[in-house]
Amino acid sequence: MKFPLEYVRGCFPSLKDSSDVFFDNVLTPQHLATVPAASAPFDGDAEALLAETRQSLAFFLNANAEWADEEILIAADASELSKRLSLALSKSFEAGDEVVTTELDDETGLADWDALAGNGTSVRRWPIKRPNGSIDTDRLSEFLSDRTRLVVMSKASSALGSIVELLPVCLGVQQHHSSLVLNWSSFLPHGAIDIRFLRADFVIASTRSFFGAKAG
Repeated sequence: MKFPLEYVRGCFPSLKDSSDVFFDNVLTPQHLATVPAASAPFDGDAEALLAETRQSLAFFLNANAEWADEEILIAADASELSKRLSLALSKSFEAGDEVVTTELDDETGLADWDALAGNGTSVRRWPIKRPNGSIDTDRLSEFLSDRTRLVVMSKASSALGSIVELLPVCLGVQQHHSSLVLNWSSFLPHGAIDIRFLRADFVIASTRSFFGAKAG
């Protein structure tokens, strides 16, 4: 099958001139033609639109639509969600409680959780396997203790491309009576989220990555 290059170019207004070359990254890609239309000023019922959006997200994520208003939080971006969640959860922590993070996450994703160390929380880092740069899920029990309250990890590494088999982690954390925070953003363009199957307590995702970087 021949790749429809001209059709794809036609979806991006800035690429009409085929002689132009753009050195973009995931944060500053060229916008699709549909994005400006979706960004037009809205003058309808904002509350109704928000409720409808939550219902649509619940369907898309295979979450419980009846609980969408209580369980789906929409923020400016994934970093903001991570910051809010870390601050909210830390209020129930006591000095000496532990949070486990992994080396798969980038510095931005780890910053909010590392900051908890200033409040007396112990932040432990689950190292990646070398040289393949993945996480050995069989070692989960080594990083859990009686003081572990939270495990924070990503489905995939944005830097290395490593993908984590999460079910053993989800089951292990659940049996330990700890909470699990998953960041699904880097994996979103490659695979869907099934909230009911995951058995995670919190899932963070960037909606601009649902169909590729800044697709909508």
